[in-house]
Amino acid sequence: MNTTESYDIILLQLPYNFVTPVPGIASLKSNIEKHNFKCKIIDLNYKTIQLFKHKYDLKNILTYKWLDVVSTKITDGDKINEEDKKIFQDIFPIWLDEINQYKPKFIGLSVLNV
Repeated sequence: MNTTESYDIILLQLPYNFVTPVPGIASLKSNIEKHNFKCKIIDLNYKTIQLFKHKYDLKNILTYKWLDVVSTKITDGDKINEEDKKIFQDIFPIWLDEINQYKPKFIGLSVLNV
């Protein structure tokens, strides 16, 4: 999908064991827009399910501790195991392409909201 529309803020709902949208990120978007920022939600939880449900065990993807794994591996200097690396290599470029098309000034991550 190509678009020239840009947003001040993109809010990302990261995958986390939800098969239905969670309301917290929508409330956040509403409050952001009240302050005259143009905001968009990208539900990476849903998109990941749709794109990879036949390739990976969804339980592994949806219960993945995305930020924990990435930040821990980077800060502790540990190597990312091959299974994690394959998932990252498949998923991250798709996520980044979608985020970049909207040219956001800021990106917010929603991890554990209900």
